[in-house]
Amino acid sequence: MKKIFLILTFITVIPAGIYSQIPGAYADGIHKDTKAIQAAFDSIANLGGGMVRFTPGVYLTGPFILKGNNLTMQIDSGATILASPNMKDYYPDGADTSLPLTNTKNFISASGFSNMTIQGKGTIDGQGSVWWPTVDNPPRPRMLQLDKGVHLEVKEVTLTNSPKFHLCPNHCYDVYVHDIRIIAPSNSPNTDGVDPSICHKVLITNCYIDNGDDDIAIGSSSSDPGWTAASTDITIKNNTFMHGHGVSIGSYTSGGVDSMLVDSCTFTGTDNGIRIKSQRDRGGNVRGITYSNLTMTNVRYPIYFTAFYSGIPLQSADTLYPITSTTPYFHDINVINLTSTNSSSSSVTGIIVGVPEEPFTNITLQNVKLTAYKGIELRNATISDPDTMLINVTSGPRIIYELRSQLITGINDNHPAVPDGYLLEQNYPNPFNPTTTISYQIPQSSFVSLRVYNILGNEVSTLVNEQQAAGKHSLMFRANNLASGVYFYKLQSGSFNETKKLCVLK
Repeated sequence: MKKIFLILTFITVIPAGIYSQIPGAYADGIHKDTKAIQAAFDSIANLGGGMVRFTPGVYLTGPFILKGNNLTMQIDSGATILASPNMKDYYPDGADTSLPLTNTKNFISASGFSNMTIQGKGTIDGQGSVWWPTVDNPPRPRMLQLDKGVHLEVKEVTLTNSPKFHLCPNHCYDVYVHDIRIIAPSNSPNTDGVDPSICHKVLITNCYIDNGDDDIAIGSSSSDPGWTAASTDITIKNNTFMHGHGVSIGSYTSGGVDSMLVDSCTFTGTDNGIRIKSQRDRGGNVRGITYSNLTMTNVRYPIYFTAFYSGIPLQSADTLYPITSTTPYFHDINVINLTSTNSSSSSVTGIIVGVPEEPFTNITLQNVKLTAYKGIELRNATISDPDTMLINVTSGPRIIYELRSQLITGINDNHPAVPDGYLLEQNYPNPFNPTTTISYQIPQSSFVSLRVYNILGNEVSTLVNEQQAAGKHSLMFRANNLASGVYFYKLQSGSFNETKKLCVLK
């Protein structure tokens, strides 16, 4: 016990004195301080934790590693950590620098830590302009790559001009990012602001982000055993976004994203506002997402949800694919109290386009006020909006209905009129595994029953059993618990009664 006490006392008192300035550092912006900086972090790690403090000055340095637990990196006002612009500094240790650079070191990295804080009113400058024209040939370093950590806090610092992504927590738990500034030119490629990937319990608040790509991007490129999804419990609140691509989920979502709130943020001049992006080879289950109290000005796409990240195909080419483990599945998404205004002829109120084999479902817009040139493009998706009159467009309809789209609304809009008869459509796709869409229409408000039966006439699922309003209705039927075979679905409403056949193929 005596030995532990002495170590703790040494950490809390002596390192703060020793590293009020980094021993051996020039801090003149001319001579490289890489060795001195790395030696300081190595020494603190050997002591079990403490603070490395960058006092005012310019610390020109190559890549370095933050090591150990209970570490604070203090960057004082007037201090700048300046990344070396020499690409040879980013080769792996011992590599032949006469050969092409193929495996680039990140500028500042850490792995397997607990209780890390990066703070202060100073700046980390990645000098990314020498890297941006390469477009990843050679691969560009990230500014801060922080892996497999518990209890990470980043506060008050300014991050600027990263060669690629700025702040990247990966496989981390309990991440708190607040009161930071991230700045890069609006045309700088892939200069994302904050990119948590496979992280849980994340709070990003009171930040100012103005860059050339996603202001914030939530990723989940693989599963995280023991969690409902690879990225969960994420709150993004009271932030200011200028330029960039807004707040994104994706494009890698195969591990899933669950329980995320974006609240009380402002967007000015961003290309997108709120965005969920993925595609068939990297999709997953994205659910439980809420966007609320958002204000957007001159944002080209206030809402952009797409399962076609590489490009939305023409409707004639929007064909059905088999459902796989990487099929994008977006559902249970709420957008509440969003106001966006843009008078540009290139502005669009929204894009909501899923894939036909797994349409977007349970997407709700509530008090969403959008002003733009064109309306919302809706395809392979069902959305609910109680008042589409809040959508104002200069050209065309408020909602542009494309294939397999449905709007559930309490107010008449430009959707085709109430149908003049009953209709039960053939499910699509058919055969299917494990989901298919069943659509039908009723000409008047009535009680509706929609049930599925096996070939023996035994009921296996009740899909609808309630009073419904006149109009067209669609729902997704999941046959996860059914064996392969032929089944029948039967619609009853008033005097109408019709049955059709569907086929489960596993």
